[in-house]
Amino acid sequence: MVERRELALKTFRAAANNISHMEFDGILTYGAPLQLASIAKFAALPTLRSLVLSAEYQVFISSRATALADILQQIEGLEVLSIDSGTGQFFEDASASAAWQGTQLTTLRKLTLRADEAKVFAFAAHLAPQLESLEVSLSPYIVVDSAKERVSIPSLRHLRLTGSSLCGLAITHVDLSSLSSLAIHIDSSPTASVASTDLLPDRLVFPVDLQLNLSVHSLLLLDDYDALEVRLVASGVELEYDASIAPLAPYSPRSDSSVREPAGETSAVRYAAVVDTLEWAEHRVQRLYAEGDVEGMQELAEAVKKVAERKMLERL
Repeated sequence: MVERRELALKTFRAAANNISHMEFDGILTYGAPLQLASIAKFAALPTLRSLVLSAEYQVFISSRATALADILQQIEGLEVLSIDSGTGQFFEDASASAAWQGTQLTTLRKLTLRADEAKVFAFAAHLAPQLESLEVSLSPYIVVDSAKERVSIPSLRHLRLTGSSLCGLAITHVDLSSLSSLAIHIDSSPTASVASTDLLPDRLVFPVDLQLNLSVHSLLLLDDYDALEVRLVASGVELEYDASIAPLAPYSPRSDSSVREPAGETSAVRYAAVVDTLEWAEHRVQRLYAEGDVEGMQELAEAVKKVAERKMLERL
């Protein structure tokens, strides 16, 4: 064991000047959080450009948010940063921290965060003024009215939002004029159906020729898609709707006026849809359990029950 450790250290030292990307995944290991000093050791790597920090739920990252800000400022030339603490707790702690309020990563070009509040966009604008790509995973319980001031990131070209059906409401205060692409993937909603006017409110102003990729999970139903499509196309937006995870009967409720059956659907497509749904449901249950959301778990159980009932009815 000692010989292997020495060999690993020797190999690492030999390649240290060539390391450009590092990932710290599953920071909680057997109940013992990784010490922040372990990450600090790599801050001096001259070629480090990309850093991914991922933890199960809200361990470690949120409680050490202030110290992490100091470490990130030591990494010269950092261009890509991803911080996922499993919930929005990291952002909540960091946004209230004086250390983070005074932190700017001027070389950062791509940022990935998870958040519970719409003011995450103002946080990102301050943290990385030269940001070109932003990915935000929004909690189903996001506070959309937490942002008051208009947010502008002139260098931002690509924005990706995942999670809550309130994504559109969360960016109504964000200047989108610099965007060339916007991707929205919805996998959670307070209701079984998602109103297109809530998903993308009329007051949102998109730049002409914007590439908009929209997808909604197969357990959810997008209402008034046709009206949404007409509105976006009329404003000069190039819309791409991902039908591969659109509602697929018999695995979700059907509405003849708003759901389009995928053309040429095969058993392989149906199987893929079921696998996707099961994976989503497993992740969703774990998140609800971690947050102690009993009501959310009950709603999910009711949704699964309705799907099973529909499958039985369609077989009759």
